[in-house]
Amino acid sequence: MANKDEKTLILTSVSRYCEELFIEWLVSLRTLGNYHGKVMVLDYGIGNRAKILATKLGVRLYPCKMPTAEHAIVNYRFVDMLPIIKQRYRQYKIAHFDADIWFTDEIGELFNELDDVPGCLYSVECSLTLLNQGRGPQDPETLKLNVAKVDQVIRHWKGFINGGFVAGRYHSFVNKLTKMQNAYANGWQIDNWGVDQYLVNVLFDFDRDRANGNRWNCSIRESIKKGGEFYHFKNSDMLLQNGHWIIDKSTSIRVEKVVGLHLLGPKKTQRFILFHPGLFHSTISDIENLQINLEV
Repeated sequence: MANKDEKTLILTSVSRYCEELFIEWLVSLRTLGNYHGKVMVLDYGIGNRAKILATKLGVRLYPCKMPTAEHAIVNYRFVDMLPIIKQRYRQYKIAHFDADIWFTDEIGELFNELDDVPGCLYSVECSLTLLNQGRGPQDPETLKLNVAKVDQVIRHWKGFINGGFVAGRYHSFVNKLTKMQNAYANGWQIDNWGVDQYLVNVLFDFDRDRANGNRWNCSIRESIKKGGEFYHFKNSDMLLQNGHWIIDKSTSIRVEKVVGLHLLGPKKTQRFILFHPGLFHSTISDIENLQINLEV
């Protein structure tokens, strides 16, 4: 449980495309996640209902200009959030989650973990490849260095850094965002989907950053459902065999409960609303009934 007097901020970005999942993100955060700290949302054009629900659940909305290509929000968000954080959230511990994540349990321990992370905390997708696909500068020397860095990350962490989650104390978080902003201004294609993920791998600092945060952000395809809960294998227990990471059965197999379940898109079956319909609808109904009463 995080110190109740500690300044904490959780944020996301959302457009109409992911609006319904964002509502589940928020309701699960405030209920199962038992999070009562600050919540900031970059609003790229969500509807009035979502705005009302978010406001009633204590969210501070910040309207942002929609990029020419909506999918490029994954890049623009890191540029758009930087001045807001610098102006309003100094000295906070900060965690950014994609809006297609929902929270299965209390989130407070995350902020305690950040005391032991000099830089930023990330999570890993267990894969051997993350292709450049024109996402960064294409001069031969820089391209070679970037490819080597991503390969180093994958070999060390047994997967690549997932761009859907990053957390850190204020200065570490702002320093990372500043590096991303500078990269977008110097050859990294901000309008190209997927650049953010490749970039966080290139910018990963082996001395200061950590990538053992999978309990806070675990993709649905790498989770195990058991008894109504979700778990993931420890990446340190993975073994490379025939070009794939597999569980090393020669060790004691360790699993960890997943708190942040990442659906990786809107059309998924393992949604918060399906696992906890009563909790979801009662929370939403209370807010919507309040809104009706206010309008009357």
